[in-house]
Amino acid sequence: MKKLLLTILVLALGVFGLFAADYYIRDYEIYVEVGSDAVHHIEEVITVIFEGPHHGIVREIPVDYRDYNGKTVAKVSNLTCSEKFSYSYDNGYLVMQIGDAGKYVQGKVKYTISYDYDLGADFNEGYDEFYMNLIGSDWECPIEFVKFSIHFPYVPH
Repeated sequence: MKKLLLTILVLALGVFGLFAADYYIRDYEIYVEVGSDAVHHIEEVITVIFEGPHHGIVREIPVDYRDYNGKTVAKVSNLTCSEKFSYSYDNGYLVMQIGDAGKYVQGKVKYTISYDYDLGADFNEGYDEFYMNLIGSDWECPIEFVKFSIHFPYVPH
């Protein structure tokens, strides 16, 4: 009975290991330049540790942001990356495939992503509003360390 239980336990741990990511984000740095016109310039520096060979990572940027009238207003423009990438739109996200399908990477790899994020007009007359979920919740791997900087424009009264 003990052998059967031990065998089941080993098999179960092996199966769960198949679903575990064999990479993690060691450092995730985010720099946001808030625009007075609600177009924000964003730069992300993502340092990934690949413990096995991979082609790269996937970065999803939400674009299903709606204004007070329910109209989708979020737009991404001027998208660049330090590595080869392609992108598509899927289920309310701009999905970046970062890396080369013909090339494997392993160990420490740093990706720098830059884009302008237009969240549409601000409808508050007496003040400007800024809200942004910097990290998101659907990463496929753990993130060890996050550093961010947000710069607001000076607007004289």
